[in-house]
Amino acid sequence: MKTIIIHILAYSGSGKTTLIEKIIKELLKYNINVDVIKHDAHNKIININDNNYGHIKKEYEIKDSERYLLSGAKQSIINSDELTLIHNNNINKVFNKYMNVNELINLCNEDVIIIEGFKDKIIDINIEYKILKIGIKRLENNKELPYDNKYYDYIFTDDKSLIDNKKKYYINNFTVLCDYIRSCYEKYG
Repeated sequence: MKTIIIHILAYSGSGKTTLIEKIIKELLKYNINVDVIKHDAHNKIININDNNYGHIKKEYEIKDSERYLLSGAKQSIINSDELTLIHNNNINKVFNKYMNVNELINLCNEDVIIIEGFKDKIIDINIEYKILKIGIKRLENNKELPYDNKYYDYIFTDDKSLIDNKKKYYINNFTVLCDYIRSCYEKYG
């Protein structure tokens, strides 16, 4: 079975982290393991003095990384313009450099890789992966999706006027996506 990559694109405050936590927990019910890659677009991971994780300032991205691990992700990778942090339950590594998406994916070993962010870069990933592009549109932040609706395989929203249950689903109906992933593993796994 090809690794499935879920690329989630949305603006800050749209619920990306919460949706990712729910997806991880749901997939774990079916023994489907997940790694998460998060893009730190604002370079909030700072104050790295050495490769000791204890010296990393705990900013939002690291809190998100911990939330992913608590939800059951096997590892969470945070990538900024200046460094990359691999965070898992056994070991934490810091690379004082930016890594491109393919390099980050090569650090992952699980059935599903969830990529959060990289909205300024359309991801060009090797063909060996099945890629699902996910958008989140929330009424409260009043922002359009980073790309045209045609770009996305699934859109999750709280705007009931947009929901069609074909491509656009209510924000809490994330199990539609998990059911699709599970069916891929049952069919090809």
